[in-house]
Amino acid sequence: MTFLNLGRPAAAGLLAASLVALLGGCASLPPPDSSPTSAPIARLAPSLDPSMLGRADAARVEALLAAPLSMDGAVELALRQSPALAALLTQARADQSQARVEAAPPALWLGFERLSGGGELAISRTLSLGLFELLSLPARQREAAPRQEAARLAAATAVVDSITRVRQAWVEAVAAQQHLQQAERALVAAEAGAELARRLQAAGHIGALNGARQQRFEPEARAQLAAARASQVRQREALVRALGLSDAQAQRLALPTQLPALPAEPLALAALDPVAAEARLDLRLAQTALDAAAAAEGREPVGPLVDLELGARSETSWDGSTRQATRGVELGARLDLFGASARREARSARSAAAWQQREAVRASAASQLREAHAAWLAAWTIARQHHDLLLPLRRSVAEQTLLHYNGMLIGLPELLADARAQAQAVQAAVAADAQFWRADAALQAQLLGRPSEPLALSTSAAPDSPSGAGH
Repeated sequence: MTFLNLGRPAAAGLLAASLVALLGGCASLPPPDSSPTSAPIARLAPSLDPSMLGRADAARVEALLAAPLSMDGAVELALRQSPALAALLTQARADQSQARVEAAPPALWLGFERLSGGGELAISRTLSLGLFELLSLPARQREAAPRQEAARLAAATAVVDSITRVRQAWVEAVAAQQHLQQAERALVAAEAGAELARRLQAAGHIGALNGARQQRFEPEARAQLAAARASQVRQREALVRALGLSDAQAQRLALPTQLPALPAEPLALAALDPVAAEARLDLRLAQTALDAAAAAEGREPVGPLVDLELGARSETSWDGSTRQATRGVELGARLDLFGASARREARSARSAAAWQQREAVRASAASQLREAHAAWLAAWTIARQHHDLLLPLRRSVAEQTLLHYNGMLIGLPELLADARAQAQAVQAAVAADAQFWRADAALQAQLLGRPSEPLALSTSAAPDSPSGAGH
Protein backbone atom coordinates (compact mmCIF):
# COMPACT_ATOMS: atom_id res chain seq x y z
CA MET A 1 0.00 0.00 0.00
CA THR A 2 1.38 3.37 -0.99
CA PHE A 3 0.65 6.48 1.07
CA LEU A 4 0.64 9.73 -0.87
CA ASN A 5 0.39 12.95 1.09
CA LEU A 6 -1.68 14.89 -1.40
CA GLY A 7 -3.08 17.31 1.11
CA ARG A 8 -6.66 17.64 2.22
CA PRO A 9 -8.18 19.18 -0.92
CA ALA A 10 -6.65 16.65 -3.29
CA ALA A 11 -7.49 13.66 -1.11
CA ALA A 12 -11.05 14.77 -0.53
CA GLY A 13 -11.54 15.54 -4.20
CA LEU A 14 -10.28 12.17 -5.38
CA LEU A 15 -12.41 10.19 -2.94
CA ALA A 16 -15.43 12.40 -3.61
CA ALA A 17 -15.14 11.69 -7.31
CA SER A 18 -15.10 7.98 -6.56
CA LEU A 19 -18.16 8.28 -4.35
CA VAL A 20 -20.03 10.21 -7.05
CA ALA A 21 -19.27 7.41 -9.49
CA LEU A 22 -20.37 4.86 -6.90
CA LEU A 23 -23.68 6.57 -6.22
CA GLY A 24 -24.27 7.11 -9.92
CA GLY A 25 -23.94 3.41 -10.51
CA CYS A 26 -26.73 2.67 -8.06
CA ALA A 27 -29.30 4.02 -10.47
CA SER A 28 -28.61 1.35 -13.05
CA LEU A 29 -28.96 -1.73 -10.86
CA PRO A 30 -31.12 -4.46 -12.45
CA PRO A 31 -34.81 -4.01 -11.58
CA PRO A 32 -36.54 -6.50 -9.31
CA ASP A 33 -38.37 -9.44 -10.77
CA SER A 34 -41.85 -8.97 -12.19
CA SER A 35 -43.80 -12.20 -12.77
CA PRO A 36 -41.85 -15.00 -14.48
CA THR A 37 -44.43 -17.67 -13.74
CA SER A 38 -47.42 -16.18 -15.56
CA ALA A 39 -46.59 -17.66 -18.97
CA PRO A 40 -46.25 -21.30 -17.77
CA ILE A 41 -49.50 -21.10 -15.82
CA ALA A 42 -51.29 -19.56 -18.80
CA ARG A 43 -49.97 -22.34 -21.03
CA LEU A 44 -50.56 -25.35 -18.76
CA ALA A 45 -53.68 -24.17 -16.91
CA PRO A 46 -55.38 -21.50 -19.04
CA SER A 47 -58.48 -21.49 -16.85
CA LEU A 48 -56.50 -20.28 -13.84
CA ASP A 49 -55.45 -16.76 -12.86
CA PRO A 50 -51.64 -16.62 -12.58
CA SER A 51 -51.90 -14.03 -9.81
CA MET A 52 -53.22 -16.64 -7.36
CA LEU A 53 -49.81 -18.38 -7.19
CA GLY A 54 -48.82 -18.75 -3.54
CA ARG A 55 -52.03 -17.14 -2.24
CA ALA A 56 -53.47 -19.63 0.23
CA ASP A 57 -57.11 -18.51 0.15
CA ALA A 58 -58.75 -20.72 2.79
CA ALA A 59 -62.26 -20.17 1.41
CA ARG A 60 -61.20 -21.09 -2.11
CA VAL A 61 -59.35 -24.18 -0.89
CA GLU A 62 -62.43 -25.31 1.01
CA ALA A 63 -64.58 -24.74 -2.07
CA LEU A 64 -62.25 -26.88 -4.18
CA LEU A 65 -62.31 -29.69 -1.61
CA ALA A 66 -66.09 -29.55 -1.24
CA ALA A 67 -66.62 -31.20 -4.65
CA PRO A 68 -64.80 -33.90 -6.62
CA LEU A 69 -61.46 -32.34 -7.50
CA SER A 70 -60.90 -31.81 -11.22
CA MET A 71 -57.48 -31.76 -12.86
CA ASP A 72 -57.47 -27.94 -13.05
CA GLY A 73 -58.68 -27.80 -9.46
CA ALA A 74 -55.77 -29.98 -8.38
CA VAL A 75 -53.34 -27.68 -10.20
CA GLU A 76 -54.88 -24.63 -8.52
CA LEU A 77 -54.61 -26.24 -5.08
CA ALA A 78 -50.94 -27.01 -5.60
CA LEU A 79 -50.15 -23.52 -6.88
CA ARG A 80 -51.92 -21.97 -3.93
CA GLN A 81 -50.57 -23.97 -1.01
CA SER A 82 -47.93 -26.57 -1.93
CA PRO A 83 -45.02 -26.12 0.55
CA ALA A 84 -42.59 -27.80 -1.86
CA LEU A 85 -43.43 -25.35 -4.64
CA ALA A 86 -43.33 -22.41 -2.22
CA ALA A 87 -39.82 -23.46 -1.15
CA LEU A 88 -38.61 -23.56 -4.76
CA LEU A 89 -40.11 -20.16 -5.55
CA THR A 90 -38.61 -18.66 -2.40
CA GLN A 91 -35.19 -20.02 -3.35
CA ALA A 92 -35.58 -18.49 -6.81
CA ARG A 93 -36.32 -15.10 -5.23
CA ALA A 94 -33.28 -15.51 -3.00
CA ASP A 95 -31.14 -16.20 -6.06
CA GLN A 96 -32.46 -13.06 -7.73
CA SER A 97 -31.65 -11.02 -4.64
CA GLN A 98 -28.16 -12.52 -4.50
CA ALA A 99 -27.58 -11.52 -8.12
CA ARG A 100 -28.53 -7.95 -7.22
CA VAL A 101 -26.17 -8.02 -4.25
CA GLU A 102 -23.28 -9.11 -6.47
CA ALA A 103 -24.07 -6.25 -8.86
CA ALA A 104 -24.21 -3.61 -6.12
CA PRO A 105 -21.56 -0.89 -5.73
CA PRO A 106 -18.55 -1.92 -3.63
CA ALA A 107 -18.76 -1.68 0.12
CA LEU A 108 -16.81 1.06 1.88
CA TRP A 109 -14.13 0.01 4.33
CA LEU A 110 -13.63 2.14 7.43
CA GLY A 111 -10.47 1.63 9.49
CA PHE A 112 -9.40 3.11 12.82
CA GLU A 113 -5.96 2.61 14.35
CA ARG A 114 -4.51 3.86 17.67
CA LEU A 115 -0.86 3.37 18.54
CA SER A 116 0.89 4.62 21.68
CA GLY A 117 4.26 4.12 23.29
CA GLY A 118 7.35 5.98 24.36
CA GLY A 119 5.35 9.07 25.11
CA GLU A 120 3.97 9.18 21.58
CA LEU A 121 0.39 8.68 20.39
CA ALA A 122 -0.77 8.15 16.81
CA ILE A 123 -4.34 7.83 15.57
CA SER A 124 -5.12 6.86 11.99
CA ARG A 125 -8.47 6.88 10.20
CA THR A 126 -8.94 5.27 6.78
CA LEU A 127 -11.88 5.23 4.38
CA SER A 128 -11.30 3.06 1.32
CA LEU A 129 -13.07 1.15 -1.43
CA GLY A 130 -12.18 -1.31 -4.17
CA LEU A 131 -11.40 0.75 -7.24
CA PHE A 132 -11.68 -2.18 -9.62
CA GLU A 133 -15.04 -3.09 -8.11
CA LEU A 134 -16.18 0.46 -8.71
CA LEU A 135 -14.83 0.69 -12.24
CA SER A 136 -16.32 -2.71 -13.11
CA LEU A 137 -19.75 -1.81 -11.72
CA PRO A 138 -21.43 -1.45 -15.16
CA ALA A 139 -19.89 -4.75 -16.27
CA ARG A 140 -20.96 -6.49 -13.06
CA GLN A 141 -24.48 -5.19 -13.53
CA ARG A 142 -24.51 -6.54 -17.07
CA GLU A 143 -23.24 -9.84 -15.71
CA ALA A 144 -25.94 -9.88 -13.02
CA ALA A 145 -28.75 -9.50 -15.57
CA PRO A 146 -28.34 -13.07 -16.94
CA ARG A 147 -28.14 -14.44 -13.39
CA GLN A 148 -31.36 -12.69 -12.49
CA GLU A 149 -32.94 -14.03 -15.65
CA ALA A 150 -31.73 -17.52 -14.73
CA ALA A 151 -33.39 -17.16 -11.31
CA ARG A 152 -36.63 -16.03 -12.95
CA LEU A 153 -36.48 -19.01 -15.30
CA ALA A 154 -35.83 -21.27 -12.32
CA ALA A 155 -39.09 -20.05 -10.79
CA ALA A 156 -40.92 -20.73 -14.04
CA THR A 157 -39.32 -24.17 -14.22
CA ALA A 158 -40.48 -24.95 -10.69
CA VAL A 159 -44.03 -24.04 -11.65
CA VAL A 160 -43.93 -26.19 -14.80
CA ASP A 161 -42.54 -29.17 -12.88
CA SER A 162 -45.13 -28.77 -10.13
CA ILE A 163 -48.05 -28.54 -12.55
CA THR A 164 -46.81 -31.56 -14.51
CA ARG A 165 -46.28 -33.57 -11.34
CA VAL A 166 -49.75 -32.69 -10.03
CA ARG A 167 -51.46 -33.51 -13.33
CA GLN A 168 -49.77 -36.89 -13.52
CA ALA A 169 -50.48 -37.65 -9.86
CA TRP A 170 -54.14 -36.72 -10.36
CA VAL A 171 -54.40 -39.01 -13.41
CA GLU A 172 -52.82 -41.90 -11.52
CA ALA A 173 -55.10 -41.38 -8.50
CA VAL A 174 -58.30 -41.27 -10.55
CA ALA A 175 -57.22 -44.25 -12.67
CA ALA A 176 -56.33 -46.26 -9.54
CA GLN A 177 -59.77 -45.45 -8.14
CA GLN A 178 -61.40 -46.71 -11.35
CA HIS A 179 -59.29 -49.89 -11.28
CA LEU A 180 -60.38 -50.45 -7.67
CA GLN A 181 -64.04 -50.11 -8.62
CA GLN A 182 -63.59 -52.64 -11.42
CA ALA A 183 -61.73 -55.02 -9.09
CA GLU A 184 -64.63 -54.85 -6.61
CA ARG A 185 -67.10 -55.68 -9.38
CA ALA A 186 -64.88 -58.52 -10.56
CA LEU A 187 -64.82 -60.02 -7.07
CA VAL A 188 -68.62 -59.91 -6.83
CA ALA A 189 -68.87 -61.70 -10.17
CA ALA A 190 -66.20 -64.24 -9.17
CA GLU A 191 -67.99 -64.99 -5.90
CA ALA A 192 -71.27 -65.52 -7.73
CA GLY A 193 -69.58 -67.74 -10.32
CA ALA A 194 -67.82 -69.82 -7.66
CA GLU A 195 -71.06 -70.31 -5.71
CA LEU A 196 -72.93 -71.30 -8.86
CA ALA A 197 -70.16 -73.72 -9.81
CA ARG A 198 -70.33 -75.36 -6.38
CA ARG A 199 -74.08 -75.84 -6.69
CA LEU A 200 -73.84 -77.23 -10.22
CA GLN A 201 -71.07 -79.59 -9.16
CA ALA A 202 -73.10 -80.74 -6.17
CA ALA A 203 -76.05 -81.39 -8.49
CA GLY A 204 -73.85 -83.31 -10.90
CA HIS A 205 -74.23 -80.87 -13.79
CA ILE A 206 -70.49 -80.18 -14.06
CA GLY A 207 -67.52 -82.28 -13.15
CA ALA A 208 -64.92 -81.72 -10.46
CA LEU A 209 -62.42 -80.34 -12.99
CA ASN A 210 -64.73 -77.61 -14.29
CA GLY A 211 -65.90 -76.88 -10.76
CA ALA A 212 -62.35 -76.32 -9.54
CA ARG A 213 -61.54 -74.19 -12.58
CA GLN A 214 -64.46 -71.87 -11.87
CA GLN A 215 -63.90 -71.66 -8.13
CA ARG A 216 -60.24 -70.68 -8.46
CA PHE A 217 -61.25 -67.31 -9.91
CA GLU A 218 -62.63 -66.15 -6.56
CA PRO A 219 -59.30 -66.18 -4.64
CA GLU A 220 -57.59 -64.69 -7.68
CA ALA A 221 -60.12 -61.85 -7.68
CA ARG A 222 -59.57 -61.29 -3.96
CA ALA A 223 -55.82 -61.03 -4.50
CA GLN A 224 -56.32 -58.59 -7.36
CA LEU A 225 -58.67 -56.51 -5.21
CA ALA A 226 -56.08 -56.32 -2.42
CA ALA A 227 -53.46 -55.13 -4.91
CA ALA A 228 -55.91 -52.59 -6.37
CA ARG A 229 -56.66 -51.21 -2.89
CA ALA A 230 -52.97 -50.80 -2.11
CA SER A 231 -52.40 -49.10 -5.47
CA GLN A 232 -55.35 -46.77 -4.89
CA VAL A 233 -54.00 -45.72 -1.49
CA ARG A 234 -50.50 -45.24 -2.87
CA GLN A 235 -51.63 -43.08 -5.78
CA ARG A 236 -54.04 -41.07 -3.65
CA GLU A 237 -51.35 -40.32 -1.07
CA ALA A 238 -48.94 -39.33 -3.84
CA LEU A 239 -51.55 -36.81 -4.98
CA VAL A 240 -52.03 -35.57 -1.41
CA ARG A 241 -48.30 -34.91 -1.14
CA ALA A 242 -48.17 -33.19 -4.53
CA LEU A 243 -51.04 -30.91 -3.48
CA GLY A 244 -49.53 -30.14 -0.08
CA LEU A 245 -52.73 -31.08 1.77
CA SER A 246 -52.95 -31.30 5.53
CA ASP A 247 -54.33 -34.44 7.19
CA ALA A 248 -57.73 -32.81 7.61
CA GLN A 249 -57.79 -31.67 3.98
CA ALA A 250 -56.69 -35.11 2.80
CA GLN A 251 -59.68 -36.67 4.56
CA ARG A 252 -62.03 -34.41 2.60
CA LEU A 253 -60.35 -34.98 -0.77
CA ALA A 254 -62.79 -36.49 -3.28
CA LEU A 255 -61.96 -37.43 -6.85
CA PRO A 256 -64.11 -37.86 -9.97
CA THR A 257 -65.35 -41.35 -10.74
CA GLN A 258 -63.56 -41.42 -14.09
CA LEU A 259 -60.91 -39.68 -16.14
CA PRO A 260 -61.87 -36.84 -18.51
CA ALA A 261 -63.14 -37.59 -22.00
CA LEU A 262 -60.55 -37.88 -24.72
CA PRO A 263 -60.05 -35.04 -27.22
CA ALA A 264 -62.15 -35.48 -30.33
CA GLU A 265 -59.28 -34.71 -32.71
CA PRO A 266 -55.52 -35.28 -32.54
CA LEU A 267 -53.00 -32.48 -32.19
CA ALA A 268 -51.00 -31.62 -35.30
CA LEU A 269 -47.25 -31.36 -34.86
CA ALA A 270 -47.09 -28.31 -37.14
CA ALA A 271 -49.32 -26.39 -34.72
CA LEU A 272 -46.98 -27.12 -31.81
CA ASP A 273 -43.67 -25.97 -33.32
CA PRO A 274 -44.28 -22.18 -33.05
CA VAL A 275 -45.51 -22.55 -29.48
CA ALA A 276 -42.42 -24.49 -28.42
CA ALA A 277 -40.02 -22.11 -30.14
CA GLU A 278 -41.33 -19.18 -28.12
CA ALA A 279 -41.89 -20.82 -24.76
CA ARG A 280 -39.15 -23.42 -24.21
CA LEU A 281 -37.43 -22.80 -20.89
CA ASP A 282 -34.42 -24.98 -21.68
CA LEU A 283 -33.54 -22.82 -24.70
CA ARG A 284 -33.89 -19.65 -22.67
CA LEU A 285 -31.80 -21.09 -19.82
CA ALA A 286 -29.05 -22.13 -22.24
CA GLN A 287 -29.01 -18.67 -23.81
CA THR A 288 -28.92 -17.08 -20.37
CA ALA A 289 -25.94 -19.23 -19.39
CA LEU A 290 -24.15 -18.16 -22.57
CA ASP A 291 -24.90 -14.49 -21.85
CA ALA A 292 -23.59 -14.88 -18.31
CA ALA A 293 -20.38 -16.53 -19.51
CA ALA A 294 -19.82 -13.80 -22.10
CA ALA A 295 -20.44 -11.05 -19.54
CA ALA A 296 -18.07 -12.69 -17.05
CA GLU A 297 -15.39 -13.03 -19.73
CA GLY A 298 -15.68 -9.34 -20.55
CA ARG A 299 -15.28 -8.35 -16.90
CA GLU A 300 -12.15 -10.38 -16.16
CA PRO A 301 -8.91 -8.33 -16.05
CA VAL A 302 -6.62 -8.98 -18.97
CA GLY A 303 -3.19 -8.51 -17.36
CA PRO A 304 -1.72 -9.43 -13.98
CA LEU A 305 -3.37 -6.46 -12.26
CA VAL A 306 -6.47 -7.94 -10.65
CA ASP A 307 -7.47 -5.39 -8.01
CA LEU A 308 -6.94 -1.80 -6.93
CA GLU A 309 -7.93 -0.26 -3.63
CA LEU A 310 -8.33 3.49 -3.17
CA GLY A 311 -8.54 5.03 0.26
CA ALA A 312 -8.46 8.37 2.08
CA ARG A 313 -6.32 8.37 5.21
CA SER A 314 -6.06 10.84 8.05
CA GLU A 315 -3.32 10.45 10.66
CA THR A 316 -2.78 12.52 13.81
CA SER A 317 0.20 12.03 16.08
CA TRP A 318 1.38 13.60 19.34
CA ASP A 319 4.96 13.71 20.48
CA GLY A 320 4.85 15.31 23.87
CA SER A 321 3.22 18.66 23.29
CA THR A 322 3.74 18.59 19.55
CA ARG A 323 0.76 17.66 17.39
CA GLN A 324 1.14 16.71 13.75
CA ALA A 325 -1.70 15.92 11.29
CA THR A 326 -1.31 14.39 7.86
CA ARG A 327 -3.89 13.51 5.26
CA GLY A 328 -3.53 11.67 1.99
CA VAL A 329 -4.65 8.95 -0.32
CA GLU A 330 -3.71 5.28 -0.25
CA LEU A 331 -3.54 3.27 -3.44
CA GLY A 332 -2.99 -0.48 -3.22
CA ALA A 333 -2.61 -2.95 -6.06
CA ARG A 334 -2.95 -6.74 -6.15
CA LEU A 335 -0.98 -8.50 -8.86
CA ASP A 336 -1.47 -12.06 -10.08
CA LEU A 337 1.82 -12.84 -11.76
CA PHE A 338 1.30 -16.57 -12.15
CA GLY A 339 -2.39 -17.26 -12.85
CA ALA A 340 -3.25 -14.72 -15.56
CA SER A 341 -2.81 -17.16 -18.44
CA ALA A 342 -4.85 -19.87 -16.72
CA ARG A 343 -7.61 -17.35 -16.01
CA ARG A 344 -7.80 -16.39 -19.66
CA GLU A 345 -8.01 -20.02 -20.71
CA ALA A 346 -10.68 -20.77 -18.09
CA ARG A 347 -12.97 -17.90 -19.08
CA SER A 348 -12.57 -18.72 -22.76
CA ALA A 349 -13.38 -22.38 -22.08
CA ARG A 350 -16.45 -21.44 -20.04
CA SER A 351 -17.80 -19.32 -22.87
CA ALA A 352 -17.12 -22.06 -25.42
CA ALA A 353 -18.81 -24.67 -23.21
CA ALA A 354 -21.87 -22.45 -22.76
CA TRP A 355 -22.09 -21.91 -26.52
CA GLN A 356 -21.84 -25.65 -27.20
CA GLN A 357 -24.46 -26.37 -24.54
CA ARG A 358 -26.87 -23.90 -26.11
CA GLU A 359 -26.35 -25.52 -29.52
CA ALA A 360 -26.91 -28.98 -28.02
CA VAL A 361 -30.18 -27.89 -26.41
CA ARG A 362 -31.29 -26.21 -29.62
CA ALA A 363 -30.47 -29.31 -31.68
CA SER A 364 -32.33 -31.70 -29.36
CA ALA A 365 -35.40 -29.53 -28.77
CA ALA A 366 -37.11 -30.33 -32.07
CA SER A 367 -36.29 -34.03 -31.75
CA GLN A 368 -37.69 -34.21 -28.22
CA LEU A 369 -40.85 -32.45 -29.31
CA ARG A 370 -41.37 -34.90 -32.18
CA GLU A 371 -40.86 -37.80 -29.80
CA ALA A 372 -43.34 -36.44 -27.24
CA HIS A 373 -45.91 -35.70 -29.95
CA ALA A 374 -45.53 -39.21 -31.38
CA ALA A 375 -46.14 -40.69 -27.92
CA TRP A 376 -49.18 -38.42 -27.46
CA LEU A 377 -50.60 -39.41 -30.84
CA ALA A 378 -50.03 -43.12 -30.21
CA ALA A 379 -51.61 -42.94 -26.74
CA TRP A 380 -54.59 -41.02 -28.16
CA THR A 381 -55.03 -43.59 -30.95
CA ILE A 382 -54.84 -46.51 -28.52
CA ALA A 383 -57.38 -44.96 -26.15
CA ARG A 384 -59.75 -44.10 -29.03
CA GLN A 385 -59.53 -47.68 -30.29
CA HIS A 386 -60.56 -48.95 -26.88
CA HIS A 387 -63.53 -46.59 -26.60
CA ASP A 388 -64.68 -46.54 -30.22
CA LEU A 389 -64.14 -50.18 -31.20
CA LEU A 390 -62.90 -52.60 -28.56
CA LEU A 391 -65.45 -51.82 -25.82
CA PRO A 392 -68.46 -51.81 -28.21
CA LEU A 393 -67.27 -55.08 -29.75
CA ARG A 394 -66.76 -56.62 -26.32
CA ARG A 395 -70.29 -55.61 -25.31
CA SER A 396 -71.62 -57.17 -28.49
CA VAL A 397 -69.71 -60.37 -27.75
CA ALA A 398 -71.15 -60.41 -24.22
CA GLU A 399 -74.69 -60.07 -25.55
CA GLN A 400 -74.19 -62.88 -28.05
CA THR A 401 -72.56 -65.07 -25.41
CA LEU A 402 -75.56 -64.65 -23.14
CA LEU A 403 -77.89 -65.57 -26.01
CA HIS A 404 -75.82 -68.67 -26.72
CA TYR A 405 -75.93 -69.64 -23.05
CA ASN A 406 -79.69 -69.15 -22.88
CA GLY A 407 -79.98 -71.30 -26.01
CA MET A 408 -77.84 -73.97 -24.35
CA LEU A 409 -75.21 -73.64 -27.07
CA ILE A 410 -72.44 -72.98 -24.52
CA GLY A 411 -71.99 -73.84 -20.90
CA LEU A 412 -71.37 -71.98 -17.67
CA PRO A 413 -67.57 -71.92 -18.00
CA GLU A 414 -67.81 -70.07 -21.31
CA LEU A 415 -70.31 -67.57 -19.89
CA LEU A 416 -68.16 -66.81 -16.86
CA ALA A 417 -65.02 -66.57 -19.00
CA ASP A 418 -66.71 -64.00 -21.19
CA ALA A 419 -67.79 -61.98 -18.15
CA ARG A 420 -64.18 -61.89 -16.98
CA ALA A 421 -63.03 -60.84 -20.45
CA GLN A 422 -65.61 -58.02 -20.37
CA ALA A 423 -64.23 -56.78 -17.05
CA GLN A 424 -60.68 -56.97 -18.40
CA ALA A 425 -61.74 -54.89 -21.42
CA VAL A 426 -62.99 -52.14 -19.13
CA GLN A 427 -59.76 -52.26 -17.13
CA ALA A 428 -57.74 -52.02 -20.35
CA ALA A 429 -59.76 -48.98 -21.46
CA VAL A 430 -59.12 -47.26 -18.11
CA ALA A 431 -55.40 -47.99 -18.45
CA ALA A 432 -55.42 -46.58 -21.99
CA ASP A 433 -57.12 -43.39 -20.78
CA ALA A 434 -54.55 -42.95 -18.02
CA GLN A 435 -51.76 -43.60 -20.51
CA PHE A 436 -53.10 -40.86 -22.77
CA TRP A 437 -53.37 -38.27 -20.01
CA ARG A 438 -49.84 -39.08 -18.86
CA ALA A 439 -48.67 -38.51 -22.44
CA ASP A 440 -50.64 -35.26 -22.58
CA ALA A 441 -48.97 -33.94 -19.41
CA ALA A 442 -45.57 -34.94 -20.79
CA LEU A 443 -46.25 -33.19 -24.10
CA GLN A 444 -47.38 -29.97 -22.42
CA ALA A 445 -44.23 -29.97 -20.28
CA GLN A 446 -42.13 -30.71 -23.37
CA LEU A 447 -43.58 -27.67 -25.12
CA LEU A 448 -42.15 -25.57 -22.30
CA GLY A 449 -38.76 -27.26 -22.44
CA ARG A 450 -39.14 -29.70 -19.54
CA PRO A 451 -38.76 -33.15 -21.12
CA SER A 452 -39.68 -36.24 -19.12
CA GLU A 453 -38.80 -39.89 -19.45
CA PRO A 454 -40.15 -41.51 -22.65
CA LEU A 455 -43.47 -43.25 -22.10
CA ALA A 456 -43.57 -47.03 -22.45
CA LEU A 457 -46.83 -47.37 -24.36
CA SER A 458 -49.04 -50.41 -23.84
CA THR A 459 -51.56 -51.74 -26.37
CA SER A 460 -52.94 -54.50 -24.13
CA ALA A 461 -56.54 -55.50 -24.72
CA ALA A 462 -58.79 -58.04 -23.06
CA PRO A 463 -58.31 -61.62 -24.31
CA ASP A 464 -61.00 -63.39 -26.24
CA SER A 465 -63.16 -65.67 -24.15
CA PRO A 466 -62.93 -69.38 -24.91
CA SER A 467 -65.86 -70.77 -26.79
CA GLY A 468 -67.28 -74.21 -26.85
CA ALA A 469 -70.50 -76.11 -27.21
CA GLY A 470 -72.43 -77.86 -24.60
CA HIS A 471 -72.24 -77.99 -20.83
